[in-house]
Amino acid sequence: MAASTRLAFIECYAEPMSWQDDPRHRFAGIAEKLKRVGESISNLEREIKLFFQDGEYPVLPEPYSEEWPAAVKYHQHRPIPLRFAVLTGEIIHHLRSCLGHAVWALSDDNSRETKDREIEYPIFDSNPEGNKKYKDYEKKIQGIKNPEIRDRIEASQPYHAGDQAKDHPLLILHNLDRSEKHREIVLVSSAANVGIPNSQPALQQRAEESQKHKEPTSEDIDLVNALKVGGLLIEPGIAFGQFGTRERYPLIKGLKELRGEVEPIVNDLAAYVRA
Repeated sequence: MAASTRLAFIECYAEPMSWQDDPRHRFAGIAEKLKRVGESISNLEREIKLFFQDGEYPVLPEPYSEEWPAAVKYHQHRPIPLRFAVLTGEIIHHLRSCLGHAVWALSDDNSRETKDREIEYPIFDSNPEGNKKYKDYEKKIQGIKNPEIRDRIEASQPYHAGDQAKDHPLLILHNLDRSEKHREIVLVSSAANVGIPNSQPALQQRAEESQKHKEPTSEDIDLVNALKVGGLLIEPGIAFGQFGTRERYPLIKGLKELRGEVEPIVNDLAAYVRA
């Protein structure tokens, strides 16, 4: 078989390359950012674990035990490395910029040349249609002419969550990115990390509720006993000071949730990119 014929044969029958792996795809930069986000979250998780392992009370004692007050005081007053906030800010910015990059790639050439500073992925907590916010919404995607793409962007908007819009991952991402431009993201050392399997959602929910308590309650003691029965340990962790309406929300869990919101949106929009 001649070389040219063989090449044509391969091109006809080879499976199309995924956009995440195609360096020629217009979303190639987004793919690299998402890979970097995954690496950064894993690296940050390891650094946090080492931070607590190198200190006192790497495993939290039982509430109301003799060691409990000292452990709580120690972790409340132990300074959190500023590096953790900086790394968190980088992850947040990469995720937010992935959405902006997607809108840029899907906009027409004229808009990219003349309205480059206005192009952005819109994120709104209230429906802009019919009010003065609509102009702001529209100018962000004015370069996108395909109605299907516009519909998909609109369907992702936090305002569809109604009263829960403030806790929508996209709005949390947007607000964290805006605040990070002016100051470091506030992190606190008050979240308990527990490796509870997904097969025990009720126990996961109890652990999340327990993290909100400033002082141990009878429910916390019951939770600790339940964890001990399952052979699980409660470790100190790092949390967002504010995550939507929630306080002291586990950092790594929150970052993974934000990544899990952005990736499907980008993957969906990638199908509309012209070769």
